[in-house]
Amino acid sequence: MNGKFKLFSISNYKNSHITWIIIPAFKKKKGYAQIIGQDLFDCVHKRIKQFGLAYVEKKCFWPVGHHGFPYGLKNGMAPYPKLRAGKTARSLKGLKLLRAEAFEGHTCTIYQSLPVNEGNAGSSATNYWIDTRTHYIWRTDELQLPPADSPQPPSKFITRIGWIRKVHINPSDYVQFPEGVEVIVPECFGPIAVPPGGIRKTLSPQAAYLGHSIQWWLTMLRKIHPGNTPVYIK
Repeated sequence: MNGKFKLFSISNYKNSHITWIIIPAFKKKKGYAQIIGQDLFDCVHKRIKQFGLAYVEKKCFWPVGHHGFPYGLKNGMAPYPKLRAGKTARSLKGLKLLRAEAFEGHTCTIYQSLPVNEGNAGSSATNYWIDTRTHYIWRTDELQLPPADSPQPPSKFITRIGWIRKVHINPSDYVQFPEGVEVIVPECFGPIAVPPGGIRKTLSPQAAYLGHSIQWWLTMLRKIHPGNTPVYIK
């Protein structure tokens, strides 16, 4: 509403949904909308299963297993942590049970990740407030613990879900993008309809499959490895 929304989901086809990120216009530039990275990651994995790795590599102009490919798809690495606020915790492996505590009326169990040694910066860990019934993560506390001899106190960055509203009809019937927003639609998603108000952006062949070009990754890799030696994620 009034151009203030930045994130929403639109159902486009059976048993699937796409989350669009709205980037407001800046100065004289046009605003644009793009599909969230996790959805792109899932879609490319789906295409690999459907058509094979060689097909996907050919379409995106880059070996999927090669260092620099977005999100390291061959290794199953996601662009976001598996545990984060607003998601369902499917596995509690590697987490330490702390205590049970209510959050915003929800009965939660608090788990903590194993501390990560960050050298001179001390260590860090994350607390997850997980709903005991639904396994939904209502809150995360990112903890930064300075060294024992540091004058700096421990710090905490909290991400919390204030409310969730689910719409059970096709949002494209009544939701529209701010006027003039350019919509980036990766080719791997197929013939997706652009919501009202959005203008489908024409993409170059190298950018079409993923919605953006990854040639700059190659340029960066050549600077790091002048001989362009292949570097694979392990």
